[in-house]
Amino acid sequence: MIRLSILSLSILILLSASTLAMGTASFEYNTSSGNSQISYLATPIDSPNAILQVITERPVVCRYSIIQNTPYDLMEGSFDLNLGTLHKKTLLNLLDGIYTFYIGCRNNTDLSNTILSANFNVAIPASAQITLSDNHPLRAGVFEVVLTTSKIVQAVPSLSYSFNGVSFSPLPLFGAGTLWRGYLIVPASVGTAVGSFSFSALDLEGRQGNQITSGSLFLVDTIKPETIVNFEANGLQSRIELDWHYNNILNGVKYFKLYRSDNPSVDYSNYYKDVEIPSTNSFIDTSVDKGKTYYYRMSAVDEAGNEGDLSIESFATALIENNSNSGGLPVPLHGLVDAVIRQAEMVREDINSIKDSFYSKEGLEKELFSDLMLSRDIESALSELNALQKDISKYKSEYITQTELNKKLDSANLKISSIKKKVPETIIIGDSKEFKQQINLDDLRSLAIFSKEGISEDEIEYRSSKSLEAIKSSGFETTLKSTNLEIIYLDGSRAHRAVMKEKISSNNLDGSNFSIAESIGEEVISHSSEILLIHGDYKLIKEDTILSFSSDKKEIIYILPKNIDLKTIPKVKSILWYESAYIPKKSLISGYATLYNFDGTDFKKFFLFVLVILFLTGYYFYLRSNRSSTNDCVKFKEMVSKIKIHLKNGEVSLARNKYNELSSMYKSLPKNIQKGVYDEVQSILSEINSR
Repeated sequence: MIRLSILSLSILILLSASTLAMGTASFEYNTSSGNSQISYLATPIDSPNAILQVITERPVVCRYSIIQNTPYDLMEGSFDLNLGTLHKKTLLNLLDGIYTFYIGCRNNTDLSNTILSANFNVAIPASAQITLSDNHPLRAGVFEVVLTTSKIVQAVPSLSYSFNGVSFSPLPLFGAGTLWRGYLIVPASVGTAVGSFSFSALDLEGRQGNQITSGSLFLVDTIKPETIVNFEANGLQSRIELDWHYNNILNGVKYFKLYRSDNPSVDYSNYYKDVEIPSTNSFIDTSVDKGKTYYYRMSAVDEAGNEGDLSIESFATALIENNSNSGGLPVPLHGLVDAVIRQAEMVREDINSIKDSFYSKEGLEKELFSDLMLSRDIESALSELNALQKDISKYKSEYITQTELNKKLDSANLKISSIKKKVPETIIIGDSKEFKQQINLDDLRSLAIFSKEGISEDEIEYRSSKSLEAIKSSGFETTLKSTNLEIIYLDGSRAHRAVMKEKISSNNLDGSNFSIAESIGEEVISHSSEILLIHGDYKLIKEDTILSFSSDKKEIIYILPKNIDLKTIPKVKSILWYESAYIPKKSLISGYATLYNFDGTDFKKFFLFVLVILFLTGYYFYLRSNRSSTNDCVKFKEMVSKIKIHLKNGEVSLARNKYNELSSMYKSLPKNIQKGVYDEVQSILSEINSR
């Protein structure tokens, strides 16, 4: 009440300050003299408002005109006061200059022939009008002061201010002519007060003026309203109700400010809207989304614009449907469930938006979307989300405590996060390269060596020749395009990928005898398990980076879990490979021996039979020993060929590993064979060491 009384008193003071300053031009008029009179006022009038006063020697009624020789009856001006011998007229908004009024008087019967010419000079010092950028009362802060002088002044006017009417502080001004500006700083420590201005300026004639015609006083109120207490938020269907306690009358509150955020820790940056003073200290927020949780704080604002401290934070969830006490989860906990359902629904909206966006892509981006099979990931995420939402909705019908509910909801939130990790939001396309493969006989031999264990040189040459013949006759050709890219997922995580896409063309090919063998190369990947996705059926051959496809395959796509060096792409070899059975050449001994007409009584025949048996037995063991040695030699030659291919391709580490095996094989060879291959083994070792 004290605060209100001070402000009311201040308003009365401001109203009283509007009284107009007046000057007086007084003249004596002898109406009985019979002669015209001329009178001059010795002292100039220093106010734009003045009283023209005429004193006569007898009671008369006077009139005036500003035009000379105007008859009494035609004089346009009448006095405000015509009482006996005193006559007064208020003159407003006078300007600098000399004024002449012609005055005539008469009584009821007698008209005076005497005319008074009343002359006076108006010389008004400069005055000022002051306006502030904000209305009264002023709160703590900085306010613009605009000072307008009544006339052009010699220099910058002097303006000072006071919050107590005793001590004044200068207020610097800037401007020109009649318009001047400055800034008033109101400290928070002022509290409630009546402020005042003091003004002084010299006009071009050197007259000093210090009158403030308007705006000389202003009200100050820097006291913040009290903090709102008992601030609560309650979730209802499609709305949230806010309740609080505050005595608006005693605290001079004009309105409330409401702050809202989707996240905790609401502050002044989260301004939502103004709330007019309600009769019940409550507000219903209908601008909400079902299932979404909102966080609120509120402050009070007084007439001066002072804002109180923010209330405690309160939050609630706009429920998806009407609450029911029929059973299951307590009604106050329904909002927690709805909030998670809302979170899942928002993720669903994001996924559908991403889905629509991808399907509208064109060109390479659309092609990569299909190659990566991202639609499968999106549909899988939507399916998981549907199932999760159904599970979450069932929590409302369960008889569980809040602790148990929180555990379930935490688990649901983790699943939502996991789903977001699977959803590709954006594809950033990197560098890309395309080339056509050229296949030669060495490429075919290299593949043959790695195709199976213990393949002979004859079979290598046979299959390589057949394959090269088919490649040329069918026009077998492959074009490989590799693209590096980055996938950004819905949760913000990133993953690098490489798409290797191979186009295959051939004509008049007998597919039953051939397959397509694909050697990816260790420079690209070290093991087939690194490949995330291969389009089409395939099987692994001997080595983990060699795969086999049917001969009618027209397109092969690999998805790799990293970006690759596109310079290594030529290491990928696609070969048309001859698959039909291989029939080796016949051995030197292929027949059998028989004896005829042996009867036991013919010793010569019996002896001959024994000799034949002994010969055949010895020859068998000779061939067996020689065959073992031959197989060792074949394996040794195969290993030499593999090492040479590795060195040719720059695969030094692989060549070195194979050489260790070669060295062991060398030791098991017969002495005569060791001598024959010694120089070749040393040559290989020298080349490996030189790399």
